[in-house]
Amino acid sequence: MVSDFRNFIYQDDTLYDGIAIDVGGPGFQFNDGFDVETCEAIRARLAPGGRIVMNVLVDNDIDPTPDRIAARLAGDSLRAWIVDEQGIQDRNAIIACLPEKQLNARPAFYDVVNNSPERWSIRRGRLRSCDLACGSRNG
Repeated sequence: MVSDFRNFIYQDDTLYDGIAIDVGGPGFQFNDGFDVETCEAIRARLAPGGRIVMNVLVDNDIDPTPDRIAARLAGDSLRAWIVDEQGIQDRNAIIACLPEKQLNARPAFYDVVNNSPERWSIRRGRLRSCDLACGSRNG
């Protein structure tokens, strides 16, 4: 399916318990596609207690893209977690924005992560929405 997801999110007024995002394609710029306004519109579509999960492409270990998007999606109301496979160039990472202060994943999830031949890790997002606001004002 090819369309601009932003048209849908801005025109939709339905509240969702969960939103899963997996977009991209040749030349797609995640940082531009998920600017502050778009992420606020996505978060506004969540029902109380709702969650957002997103697949994002990561260039390398110092790529700030997943942390920026996670902070934008989480805003002040959600907590951001990133499931990543560090050390791999041009990889996928998963952003999870949840209302809980702790990531209480099921034991089966941790078994998959810990017993996989890949080197998956789970970490908190490194930025908060206030970090982005201050950073945009200061340069």
